[in-house]
Amino acid sequence: MISLFPDFLSFALIAPFIIRLCLGFYFLLYAIRLFKNPPPVGSAHKGYILATIALLGSVFVLLGLFTQGAAIVLGLLSLYRMKRSQNKILYALLFGMALSLLFSGAGLFAFDLPL
Repeated sequence: MISLFPDFLSFALIAPFIIRLCLGFYFLLYAIRLFKNPPPVGSAHKGYILATIALLGSVFVLLGLFTQGAAIVLGLLSLYRMKRSQNKILYALLFGMALSLLFSGAGLFAFDLPL
């Protein structure tokens, strides 16, 4: 099938970069919110563990360092949040973004280099 805008295909590495920014900033803000407002006393330890995982995963995704591994971690975290949250569509979309990074790679401005 003929592409409507074939010149845009030369910018194919920008799409994973944009996905990386959106996914990384969402989980960075999520981690900051968990650190500022910890959950109730009984589950505070689990909240800090989730915040640490989200923080490390988001920093790695934003930097483009170990992107595929960090995408797996953030994808699993989004599945966990989808199971326990009312906003299932948001976490399903975040899971799709993480899967996209897993299969497409880091894109532009990343430390990961395709082999």
